[in-house]
Amino acid sequence: MRPNVIVVEDNPIIALDLSSYLNKLGYTDIFRCRNENEAYAVLDSLKHAIVFLDINLDTKYGGIAIAKTLESKPSFPYAYITGNTDSETLEKIKGTHPIGFIVKPYQEEEVKALLILADHKIKHPVEKAEVNQTTLKRLFPNLTATEQNIFLRLYEGASNQEIADKLFVSINTVKTHLKTIFSKLGVSSRLKAVQLLLSKL
Repeated sequence: MRPNVIVVEDNPIIALDLSSYLNKLGYTDIFRCRNENEAYAVLDSLKHAIVFLDINLDTKYGGIAIAKTLESKPSFPYAYITGNTDSETLEKIKGTHPIGFIVKPYQEEEVKALLILADHKIKHPVEKAEVNQTTLKRLFPNLTATEQNIFLRLYEGASNQEIADKLFVSINTVKTHLKTIFSKLGVSSRLKAVQLLLSKL
């Protein structure tokens, strides 16, 4: 049975388009919310759900405020919907840990990848705690210790800037490492890398 999905988006066209696509994929319990109050009401009525959050809702705090309430709820994995991923936007979401982003106009393959990851996190809510650098060393011995450390932080949902800040390196250094990691793993993106990890657990 497919999990519930909550789409928090104040643009009705985007919300309807995403909901229609999710419906085609077999997700029938889809809740569309235009603002924070509607979202909180739905969240309170469910035990678990995949949540898509527009970062810039036409409210005071937007989707980021909702995201912060979900940080302690592993059964509600969430992804951001955004028009861009520039430095200003990434600065806004510091302290939150989304499973990824949908950049408008969204790509269907990206949505599919996020759904796979979110579904896994709902079914295995404590699995994140069981993944550490030792796990990555065993599963991916071809990665260096630095690459394993970056991969672990990537799995935990950290942005490139958060990884750079944590490791005291430049964001370009992080991007170079990620490019090498993706090449070694034979994948093309963060989501594909995480999916590969999940398939090996």
